[in-house]
Amino acid sequence: MWDKDTIRNEFEKAKYEAKMKAVEALEWVAENPELALGIGAIGTKVLWEAGRYAKRRQVDRIERERRARVWDPEVGTRWQLKREMTNREAREYADRVRCGETRYDVLYDMGLLKRR
Repeated sequence: MWDKDTIRNEFEKAKYEAKMKAVEALEWVAENPELALGIGAIGTKVLWEAGRYAKRRQVDRIERERRARVWDPEVGTRWQLKREMTNREAREYADRVRCGETRYDVLYDMGLLKRR
């Protein structure tokens, strides 16, 4: 088991090592300013692109999840679908709901409901 003194010693050791790495990095930048600028520019671009990619993936995931569920106001729940509806299935679904069938029955008949 870790006691407080051991944890404190490990923390102090890690803190010292981090400071030494920062000092070494600053010394390297002072010795190689042109290379440091190039690496900084490339690093900035990479981080910017990674942020764009992460945001796009998050938006795509949310859209996929949104399209994989159907809200049923009569029951007050969202029905989970096996997959996204095709355009033809979406038209058939809308027509049958408009004619008065319950959303659950339509989805069940079309074989789109995901089993739990």
